[in-house]
Amino acid sequence: MPNILRNLTNPDPQVRLLAVEILENLGPDARPQIPPLVGRLADPNLFVRWAASRALGRINGDPLPGEIEALARLVTDCDLSVRLSAASTLESFGPQAGAAVPDLVAAVNSGDAEFRVAVLQALGAIRKDGPRAVPAMARELKNPDRRVRRAAALAIRAYGADAAYAEDALRQALRDVDADVRRFASEALLNIPVR
Repeated sequence: MPNILRNLTNPDPQVRLLAVEILENLGPDARPQIPPLVGRLADPNLFVRWAASRALGRINGDPLPGEIEALARLVTDCDLSVRLSAASTLESFGPQAGAAVPDLVAAVNSGDAEFRVAVLQALGAIRKDGPRAVPAMARELKNPDRRVRRAAALAIRAYGADAAYAEDALRQALRDVDADVRRFASEALLNIPVR
């Protein structure tokens, strides 16, 4: 293990990448090595950042201080694969990733369809800060890509009563051409308390 940890800061990016992959393969057994692995999220090499993000998702468990915030910063990375990996890892932490909501909300209405779906799935798994997250997700109910609209309706549904922050958009989504969007929007509306 000392050699692996030393190699996390090796000048050669291939060596750093290999060290990250070894820790990833250890899964939960690599939990004590999370702090140096979190440091690799800021690596200058995109492959190392991508692998470190993915590894943290596979190790999982209760996030350590600073881990969620470091992952959240990656949702604005210059590389799409790094952004997708970060969103997927944040999704795997579920409600424990609440600190990532501001960064995810800032990213949800940008990027291609695949990225928007990943961010929506992360927000739907986290289910925190409904007043901020739900209106941003509701804007995606008008996205031209049906996969994005489905993910938005499904994520809003996961917010329970906070779906009220998207009530008008959900009512419009009841007329969507996609049956799944209509169903998820309907289910989300059923979560809104009767006034």
